[in-house]
Amino acid sequence: MARRGERKARVRASVPPPRPALDHAGIRVVTSEHRGRVRHHSINPADYRCTVLAAQLADEWVKITRALGIADDIDYFIERVNTNADAYGLELIPDAHVRSHMFRKTMSVITGREPDSEIALGLQLKHAARRALANCTTQAYAQMDTRWAQKFDQQLKHAAALRLVGLLKARRAGEKVAVGPGAERLHTGLDQVIAAMDGDPLLRAQIADERAEAALLSDQFPNLHLGTINHCMFDAPQAECQNELPADQRGRAPLIGACQPDRCRNSVITRGHAPIWIAEEDDLMTRAKDPNLSPPGRETVLIRLTDVQRITRALQHEGVTT
Repeated sequence: MARRGERKARVRASVPPPRPALDHAGIRVVTSEHRGRVRHHSINPADYRCTVLAAQLADEWVKITRALGIADDIDYFIERVNTNADAYGLELIPDAHVRSHMFRKTMSVITGREPDSEIALGLQLKHAARRALANCTTQAYAQMDTRWAQKFDQQLKHAAALRLVGLLKARRAGEKVAVGPGAERLHTGLDQVIAAMDGDPLLRAQIADERAEAALLSDQFPNLHLGTINHCMFDAPQAECQNELPADQRGRAPLIGACQPDRCRNSVITRGHAPIWIAEEDDLMTRAKDPNLSPPGRETVLIRLTDVQRITRALQHEGVTT
């Protein structure tokens, strides 16, 4: 301890020596593709006075640029979907050059039809302005004009009818093409289309023409909604999903999030849906055997398993899965 009048020596921390200047730092290169042309963009940190800072900024630039370049992700997604299409009951995505900007207008129109979508859509479209002005800009861009709306609705309706052409051919061969609460309605409608084609000499000559069959199917099933796990032949009085809506909002369209495909009388499950139901059955059976599952959780799993097996057993019994 220092005596009175004596100063205690203070040991100052030594200042670390400065970092040696880098003569050269690796050049950062980013490769991009635009309209079939490959472009190379590069930054050489050694060209700047503060080489270390330039190198750090260049690394961040590379990370951000690669994160924004989703072209490879789109190609990978298409490749994986087409590889596993048979296993999951999906249709093959046609081989074409697909990039994210091609969906800008389409996704804007689809998103714009959802409630309270102006803010999210405006941010996504980078409509950076005062909120009131941006809302007007976003709504105008997402507005579906008459020609586009007609084309959109016709394409959806035509696509749904084309999906039924295969079922119509199978039904003509005497097969049972669907199960579920609404299967009988589907079979009756397909039989009526077959009878109409067989009873008209002009239509009978066009049995091999899918466009003629699709036109008849479109008229027979005007409210058909295609789905991943089932198809919905929407009829509001019979729709289970409408019970979740207020009385003044019922009868307009199916509520997909509240669909009960194994119970609703509008629901039909076809051969294309079978792999998904079988996969869910296997997953539920595995979860039911989990020793760490709580009793309430196990009961919930078993109840769902019973509902799923009602469909899978019907698929196997009717030979729809073959």
